[in-house]
Amino acid sequence: MRELMGIVTAPEADLASWQDAIRRTVDDLDRPDIVSHFAVPADVIRRRLVTPSAFRTWHGRAAMLAARNDPTRRPKDKTRLEALLGRPVRLVDLGDRGHTAVLADPHGYAALLRQALALA
Repeated sequence: MRELMGIVTAPEADLASWQDAIRRTVDDLDRPDIVSHFAVPADVIRRRLVTPSAFRTWHGRAAMLAARNDPTRRPKDKTRLEALLGRPVRLVDLGDRGHTAVLADPHGYAALLRQALALA
């Protein structure tokens, strides 16, 4: 937990509330739970288990949630997702809510998620 708290970057005035939110979020999780949260998707990507052929019979619309200040987002993510799905992806802008938008602004995040689901 100490390592996780050490990487939180927030304005000094907001730091305590961010740390409290993270602490409440991960309190019920043990180390294997947290590791698997990142390891499973990474393994799926690394093994190339998800390929364009997996979406050949799916013809739905797609939306991608993205925040301008999300350090996990890469500029070509939308293009890569469109290539994977074989169709356009509509971008839903989360503004400056970052990677942890649901913690920073739960009500605003829920509204944007409803918007994304209506588009997709």
